Amino acid sequence: MSLVGALQQALATEHEAVYGYGVVGAHSPVIAPLTRSATQHKQVGDRLIEHKVLRDALEELIRRLGATPVAAQVAYQLPFPVHARRAAARLARQLEEACEQAAWAVISASRAESPARRLMVRALAAAATWDTLWAIDGLALASDPAVPSLPGQPGASQPSTTPTSSSS
Repeated sequence: MSLVGALQQALATEHEAVYGYGVVGAHSPVIAPLTRSATQHKQVGDRLIEHKVLRDALEELIRRLGATPVAAQVAYQLPFPVHARRAAARLARQLEEACEQAAWAVISASRAESPARRLMVRALAAAATWDTLWAIDGLALASDPAVPSLPGQPGASQPSTTPTSSSS
């Protein structure tokens, strides 16, 4: 693949990532300031900004090479329905994995020390890091115990008030 072709593919992937992170962000919980959920929501927003910055840098590189950057689509078909946090984490992993593949394609098509290679080595490192973070988050989600019911609700377990004796 030519360098311009690899850059165009990376740009198309970043367009999808920007769209997809909008969906991920919509399912990232914001419960209260200074909680893990609020921090995660901010991190998702920060990653969305990073994808936008990379998208803009790719557009500039493509223009410098004399080509017209591929345009973003109005909307993208998600690979599966995203209605909850677990599915959002799975989508984020898929987005990061696609970005990793696109970065490798540019790295393979570019010269050592070229601006394109430097940019995409940094992008590859970020995508691999986020892919790992989303994998860890997905594992945490999969292993989280069910949230117990509130006292007085059906199915709620109540602590025993009966004294217990132990044979000593």
